[in-house]
Amino acid sequence: MAWHPQPRRMRLDGADAVMLTLDDYERLDTIRRQAGAQTMRIHTLRQQLAAASELLEQITQAIAQDGCSARADDSSVACMCQTIAAILSSSVAGSSQRPHRADPGDEPDRRQEPDQTS
Repeated sequence: MAWHPQPRRMRLDGADAVMLTLDDYERLDTIRRQAGAQTMRIHTLRQQLAAASELLEQITQAIAQDGCSARADDSSVACMCQTIAAILSSSVAGSSQRPHRADPGDEPDRRQEPDQTS
């Protein structure tokens, strides 16, 4: 069941105000931080999806243009592989800035253990 804070409404210097217990305030603050992290993660995923869609469109266009012969021999397959590899490598070179990863679980923990020789 969802938690709902029970605020007390009051007037302070002529303005409406809400009073919460410290526990309720801390829960709300935690939820706010979690929502911010999720928003950042969604933003990152949206950027990655747009980049992947762009790559797929470029590859689809390369295949549709039939820049290589339509035969399925070794040379046409190699030509198509080279075309796709060129599209992918230009994409990687063009995206020198990697998007910020909002989810700390996406990357390994790189903290060093403190030296315990003393």
